[in-house]
Amino acid sequence: MPICKYRAKTADNKAIDGLVEAETETIAIGLLKERNYDIVALEQKRNVFFEKLLLWQTISKRDLLIFVKQLAVMVESDIPLVVGLKGLVEQTDNKRLKQILIEVSENVEGGMKLSDALEEHPRVFDNFFVNLVRTGESSGRLSEVLNYLADQIEKDYDLNKKIVGAFIYPAFIVGAMIILGIVVMVYVIPKLTEMLIQANAELPWATKALIAVSNFFVHNGLFVLLGLVVVAIALYVLRNSTTMRILSGYLKLKFPIFGTLLTYTYVIRFSRSLNTLMSGGVPLAEALDISRGVVGNKIFEGIFVRVQQDVEDGQSFAAALEKHHEIPRLVSQLVETGEEAGKVEEILSKIAEFYSREVANSINKMMSLLEPIIMVLLGLGVGLIIVAIIMPMYKLAGAM
Repeated sequence: MPICKYRAKTADNKAIDGLVEAETETIAIGLLKERNYDIVALEQKRNVFFEKLLLWQTISKRDLLIFVKQLAVMVESDIPLVVGLKGLVEQTDNKRLKQILIEVSENVEGGMKLSDALEEHPRVFDNFFVNLVRTGESSGRLSEVLNYLADQIEKDYDLNKKIVGAFIYPAFIVGAMIILGIVVMVYVIPKLTEMLIQANAELPWATKALIAVSNFFVHNGLFVLLGLVVVAIALYVLRNSTTMRILSGYLKLKFPIFGTLLTYTYVIRFSRSLNTLMSGGVPLAEALDISRGVVGNKIFEGIFVRVQQDVEDGQSFAAALEKHHEIPRLVSQLVETGEEAGKVEEILSKIAEFYSREVANSINKMMSLLEPIIMVLLGLGVGLIIVAIIMPMYKLAGAM
């Protein structure tokens, strides 16, 4: 459907820019008048495809964090919700988020609850987000809940930054080594080995192996590249399928070193989410149902589904957690202590804090170990080249 760009004034005489989908400009004018907008300018966008791409741009955790923090401040300041949302529209740079906030503010202005208006955009505001806002509305503690939510998003954002930062260095080094290796195999080795073969030099096994690998890349490199592209496209298309998500979740947990790190990450996300919901007055079983969606691993989601079912059947939370070996034993022990003391929310917060420190320590240890490992691998690579190429050339020069 075509997109029209408009400039208008609201009922309180504030200027606003936005986009509206309509078959014709006449229909667009009708839609804007229904919103009580006084139209200043209206034009149909020619590059519809580009405009839709803008509307589908990524909304980062940082964008969402800024939105929630600003909204919490406005609610705490007793600014009317509709006025606050419209103010945030003007302050938001992200095109997609801006358009969504326009729709949310219009729905709230039309009498819809904030949680229901947010629920219209599930790709941006997930079940956890919406239910927490709904809890704040029903309990009259919206500003407090929004601050809880902002804190949750910020901690999750910081955690993701730490994990991504831990992967960037080794990924960069490995990627550079692979690219350098391909360049050497395709361009350098063939020229050097051609000279050795013409001189009828005796080639050691390392040189023969290197020549074989080089020949494979030279003659089949294009097919290898096409195969990798096809696999990448297939994985991208199938990434959201249930089978792929289960397989991915399983492999993540079994991956050496990183598996433990990711397990701790899932425990942190779950504990924080559950703590935030329960602190907002959500019952345990319902909080379990909502929280499992923010974990980010299909295997753990399945575990928490079974935990929820056991809790609903009358089992204690700790006993339900203890059944699953994927969850660290310490978690169920601490939850059992919290249940006995009637302080489950506090214990969940402590669990999240403890494993956050464990993740930070694990990342530091991993980084300190990766540097010597990478240096050893680089040394082995250089050594292989010396043995396979330099040594035969040295012998050949000595024989001449």
